[in-house]
Amino acid sequence: MKIDFQRFIAAKRGHNDRQQGESATLETPLWLDSKDALRRARHIRDPEQRRHTINIINDGYTVLRNLPSAAWCDRVVEDYYKYCAEEHAEARGKKSRIANFHIYSEAARTLLLDPQLMALLDVLFGYEAVLWTSLTFEYGTEQRLHRDSPHFDTRPPGFYFGVWTALEDIAAESGPLSFLPRGHRVPSEFDVKGMAKFLCSEYPDEPVNYNYLLEAFDRDCEQQCEKAGLKPQSVELKKGEKLIWHHWMPHGGSRALNPELTRRSIVGHYIPMGVPVFHSDVFFGVVEADLAKSYQYESHAMRKYVWFSRAGFQTPATRYNVSTARK
Repeated sequence: MKIDFQRFIAAKRGHNDRQQGESATLETPLWLDSKDALRRARHIRDPEQRRHTINIINDGYTVLRNLPSAAWCDRVVEDYYKYCAEEHAEARGKKSRIANFHIYSEAARTLLLDPQLMALLDVLFGYEAVLWTSLTFEYGTEQRLHRDSPHFDTRPPGFYFGVWTALEDIAAESGPLSFLPRGHRVPSEFDVKGMAKFLCSEYPDEPVNYNYLLEAFDRDCEQQCEKAGLKPQSVELKKGEKLIWHHWMPHGGSRALNPELTRRSIVGHYIPMGVPVFHSDVFFGVVEADLAKSYQYESHAMRKYVWFSRAGFQTPATRYNVSTARK
């Protein structure tokens, strides 16, 4: 029997039109990670949604092309430089990445809540998708390959997708997005909870060194994927095109061969409606997840996003790709 996912999603969305999100009742694990995922995916009626879903099940990512979003990209870039001028970004030395730029820019909200994208995310989650947070970049990050799970630790686990949108044609020399196809199926051998407990017991008076834990977790990811014979790849993206990745997909920034070239992009982080998101302290088992956590939602173009008070510059911890980053 064929599954009409759009009718299923419409039924789910019918009782969730509220400002404060309630805990979602979800099939766990994420249905894409179930043993019969491919069989179920083949019953998706829409051929494009079916193709993208199968791509993510098999490879951990998919690319959306031919979306009517190029004009919105130009407006997002205009808003970016307007925001930088208003915030005196050059003088503060923080003209790098902006967290939750969609709170400031209506164009960014429109781009991140694209109807085709959101309809596909509904199918991938099996539940109404919402935009949680975003990051906007002017240049490539050269960030080492990593998994997002410690930073977007949902309850239930694994209910998260990242979506990278090119705001301009991305040149190979600018340090395009890098990822490990099929890396989402490589398990970790790192004892996530055990290492944190060890540090807490050995150094009870010291703050937990999350950078150390993240480095060890990322290093294990690289080693296990290398054992599996996986090689980093990148894909050529034109302005307005989007790449969606599975929450366990290792990804990062490749080396910028020409550091003067921009690599303007915006990343959206998506979750199902009502699902709480936690960070490294919960992921590594240092603190318990507060399952009563909830969000306030706003709407744009008939889709929801989590409300934050404002956008702001964000300076991430330096975790560059040690094998490729320029010195």
